[in-house]
Parts: sequence; structure tokens; C-alpha cells
Amino acid sequence: MITVITPPVTNALTVTATAERELVLNGTPATTGLQELIGQASDVCARYCGRPEGFGRATVRQTERAVNAPCIILDRDIAPAITSVIEDGTTLAATDYELDGSLLYRLSGDYRIQWRAAVVQVTYAAGYALLTDLPQDIERACLIVLQAIHSSRGRDPHIRSESADGVGSVSYLDPRSVSDALPAQAITLLQPWRKMSA
Repeated sequence: MITVITPPVTNALTVTATAERELVLNGTPATTGLQELIGQASDVCARYCGRPEGFGRATVRQTERAVNAPCIILDRDIAPAITSVIEDGTTLAATDYELDGSLLYRLSGDYRIQWRAAVVQVTYAAGYALLTDLPQDIERACLIVLQAIHSSRGRDPHIRSESADGVGSVSYLDPRSVSDALPAQAITLLQPWRKMSA
């Protein structure tokens, strides 16, 4: 179970000034409703990556119950930094655990041992300080999605393609597929940032 202690300052994957440069139409930057479009594009990218909470840095408390495992997998896996670990009501010293990526191990001296506890609470910060350390390929993917959303205004969003050779035909997107909302170039850029379970 995840409890958000301090939410991210923002989950927007780009800023208005950058988006305006990308959406220049007939020499005039598009500004109307731009912040809303940035939010929509950022959410689409985050959902595709299996990160509905977004990429912004937040402080959370993760509670694990009936723990009997070699490690605890932190739910938020982007640059996690542990604040505290409480095992069955006792706050562990920093020498009692070890963080390896997003895997938290219990230590006994120099050895990793099995976690055996009724309740373990891990408080940590994870995510990017947007846009300070956000990888540029994530921002670029957001801008590509933003352009696609902006250019598709006024069209049926479920239509994948149309042809008018003789009779004409229309193919539709699968409304259940998040990837159908993403241009192929954005998918390529976001692929390395997907959670393994996404």
C-alpha cells in the first residue's frame, strides 16, 4: 500500500515555453489551452509507462504486510532515496538495510537475510525533479504526443485510417489500448521507461 506524504510539484513533462515552440501554426505559437494539453500528453505518456502516478518526485510511505521475502520491491522505482524503514514498530538503522536499485534488502552485519516481519513501512522519495533532471527523451515523447493531440482536434479520435479508393473504408483504434493513442516515435522513446509490469 502506498501513501503519498508529499506529492510532486508537477507531473507535467514539459513547460509552456517549449510547447509553444513546438506548436507554431502559420508563424503563431499555439497558446490557448496549452497547459491543459500538456497535462493530457503527460498523463498519456505516464500511463503508457505503467506509471499512473506520473514521473514527478514525491515522498511516499510504502506499507508491506506479512513480509517473508528476500527483498522488498519499492513501488516507485525512479531514483528512490530512503528516509526511514520501520519493521514491526522498530525504526531500523541505515546499516540494517541496503537499497539496490528499487530492491530493499535486510542486512545482518555484512549479509543479506530474509525479511520476516508482520509490517514493514518504508518512507522514501522517488521520481524526477521535473524538469530539472527529467531525461530528455521523455520530454521529447511528451512533445510528440502533444503535437498529435493538438493536430487531431476536431477529428474522431477513434479513427485509425481512412481511404476513399472507390467504395471507401475506415479502420478504428482499439479504445482499450493506451499505445494506440501514442505515435510510434513516442513509443520508441518511452519504451526504456516502462515498468516491467506495464
